Amino acid sequence: PQYRGCGKFLIKQAIEIAKFLNQKAIRLDVLCTNKPAIYLYEKCGFLLQGYQTMDALAGLLFSSVITNSNESIAK
Repeated sequence: PQYRGCGKFLIKQAIEIAKFLNQKAIRLDVLCTNKPAIYLYEKCGFLLQGYQTMDALAGLLFSSVITNSNESIAK
């Protein structure tokens, strides 16, 4: 389909913007039932940092650290 790869492209763009703004981390919140998003985040190098409650639903918290050398864990 035409939309294939859009999520990965958007994540890469967000990483580039965060680097440009000298951000040290990116935080992503996702519902634990959103398996496609979780797979995409993991595939892009994001690591599960913990669980939290979001609007009474179980949620996951993913984040990736962007290092000072402008290299990101998320590739």
